[in-house]
Amino acid sequence: MRQAETAAAVYRQDIQPTINQRQMFIRQELADFIAAKHFAPTALELLHFMFQRYPNQYFDPNSVRPRLHELENIGSIRHGVKRRCDVTGKTVLTWVLCRPEQPQQDGLF
Repeated sequence: MRQAETAAAVYRQDIQPTINQRQMFIRQELADFIAAKHFAPTALELLHFMFQRYPNQYFDPNSVRPRLHELENIGSIRHGVKRRCDVTGKTVLTWVLCRPEQPQQDGLF
């Protein structure tokens, strides 16, 4: 196994006990963003929204993007339209909610 593969495996093992809570947190932040701003965010817009709400917490793109893709894979959120991101200025996909309930996996909740 290459070093990068080993590092990724260790990372997944380390966060596995808290993955559901992380997913629920990101999904709630997405819902709060949409409620507050009335449009679907890009991943970086969501990250900047979280910076504003939790100034004493540490977040980076890897706090958000992987959870968005996990939530998409379990059908809790989906891609919205492409539009210009207010953070990067690039045209990228947005994220929207699919269903009102919280994600649940592996019978942990």
